[in-house]
Amino acid sequence: MSRSDGRRIRTLDPITRFMGYIMKHRWDSCNQVTWELDYEKVEAYIKARKGQGGPPISLMAVIIAAYVRTCSQFPFINRFLVNKRLYAHNDVTVSFVALKSDWDGVGDQPEALVKIHFTGAETLDEVAEKLNAAITLNRADDANSVEKIADRILKLPGLPSSIVGTLVWCEKHGMLPKALIEASPFHCSMFFTNLASIRGPMLYHHLYEFGTCSTFLALGFSTTRPKSFALGVTLDERITNGAGFIRASRYMEQTIAHPERLETPPAEVKRDID
Repeated sequence: MSRSDGRRIRTLDPITRFMGYIMKHRWDSCNQVTWELDYEKVEAYIKARKGQGGPPISLMAVIIAAYVRTCSQFPFINRFLVNKRLYAHNDVTVSFVALKSDWDGVGDQPEALVKIHFTGAETLDEVAEKLNAAITLNRADDANSVEKIADRILKLPGLPSSIVGTLVWCEKHGMLPKALIEASPFHCSMFFTNLASIRGPMLYHHLYEFGTCSTFLALGFSTTRPKSFALGVTLDERITNGAGFIRASRYMEQTIAHPERLETPPAEVKRDID
């Protein structure tokens, strides 16, 4: 079954491929882990970068850049399952929620869903530029593409459930239009939420059943170390084995702790198996 956002993986070991038949949903395939961040090193780096030119660097930019770099070196974490079939993403796509404005304390906080594509070869500056540009654009727009689509569906009395059911069926059978996949924030490599920006604690976020997201990173304040940050990581265990997750996790943690490693592009962007 061909897809516009990924290619089928057929040569993986039978046990890993069989996991999709045993665990049919993302919600029952989740592994969760906490990464305590050594923020003093990252903070010192961010402060040192100020005034040196280039885009503003934030902790969020460092984490997303580290994830993109990790995917470039460990491509097996950039996989997804749909209808028991395992695929490799065509690129590294990150979705996140951006606040449209400062909250006035009344009503819900206005938000926008944002999705950014990366090749895996980006430096920290290039990731920060894309990140800052996307946030600025979505704050300026009254509604982005996914909000407009959702609004149109909700305006049709009695039809939202039927339409969503049809979209889920199309997704399962590889018939979802490319334009909808591009507009959907749930079709991504990783979903990121920055709870620290609203002074929230670290938590473990669920994975969405609709879409292709196999990883969710939630940044918040540590619940065990005062004035520290932590990442709540939720992973779909069906995309690779435990040893692979551990190797990729260690690499990403070290990259976050040493963001200077992201100043130059990787020597190679590795391709996943066929």
